[in-house]
Amino acid sequence: MNSCKLIAWALLQVLIICSIGNAFQVPNFINRVPVDHYAGVSAPCSDLQKARLSAISDVIRQILGSINAKYNHSYTNKISGSPKEPRMQIQDNFSRVASGIVLDVEKNITRASHIQNRSKKYICFILVKYPDSKIKEMRRLSRCAKIVGSVLSESGRILRVKVTETNGVAVTLSSADITVRKNNRFAKMINFCIWKVPHGSKDSFSTALNPVKICAGSSIIKIDIAGIKKGFRDYLLGAKLNCNIKINGVDEIGRPVSTSIKF
Repeated sequence: MNSCKLIAWALLQVLIICSIGNAFQVPNFINRVPVDHYAGVSAPCSDLQKARLSAISDVIRQILGSINAKYNHSYTNKISGSPKEPRMQIQDNFSRVASGIVLDVEKNITRASHIQNRSKKYICFILVKYPDSKIKEMRRLSRCAKIVGSVLSESGRILRVKVTETNGVAVTLSSADITVRKNNRFAKMINFCIWKVPHGSKDSFSTALNPVKICAGSSIIKIDIAGIKKGFRDYLLGAKLNCNIKINGVDEIGRPVSTSIKF
């Protein structure tokens, strides 16, 4: 497992360092990591707080590998030279990239200890409880919320919009930004014959919504669009309205989400 390799690598660093410093006993919770736990070992640090943060970072790297890790491997074999003196070049590259959301690591620390070597550097050890249920929860949150919207109907000053969340991450929608672009189709003719009028305009405004919570489902949102109705002047100028509504909110851990609708 990747987590075991990371721990082994960190322990090897610690043992090398301590072979030239004071000998010490590795904590039992590092040698025997309980089920549903992760062990973290810090790099040697000048103060204890930095060592503790380094150990926490070690645990976070391991958890990220369990949540979403991508591996890339490339191998090339090139032969050059002459038949009598061939030369072979081999390139074998392996890389690993992990990303995702990791929460509550510090809150779930169950054991912690530290030592100080001869160089007065601190090495910190921590044990964090992070069961599979927590890993699944972080994997779900790492997908991020995805919302899409569509216009259902327009009645008077109210626009009914259906908004759907598709990734199983709860969102709360609370505001809308509305942009109205007017294209005055008769402006060229009126400018030539009568008086000067604008060819178009752009107006933007925001409106509050009654907060709506959605998770892996749909909900109907009502938006007041009284501010984008045509007036007498608009009909006179042959105005064509293009409206864009951006519905805004946050997901369950505070990340901003939005979806745009045109009508």
